[in-house]
Amino acid sequence: MHLPQHQALLADARARGTLDQAIERIKTENPKAFHVEEGENETLSQRRFYHQPASIVPMKSCVHIHVPARAAA
Repeated sequence: MHLPQHQALLADARARGTLDQAIERIKTENPKAFHVEEGENETLSQRRFYHQPASIVPMKSCVHIHVPARAAA
């Protein structure tokens, strides 16, 4: 989770076009705000979603599973 000051930093960086620098600063100040994609500290497969993602992503679970609507006959 991003800290309030980091949320403000991201919003400002987006407007200024300095998003990459803001992300690097946040990674330094709060590394647990980002998921680790691979290796022994990988965290993506432990995510829990409220709504099922539209694409296949590593996750542990979701609360609401998407059920596709049936096509009209």
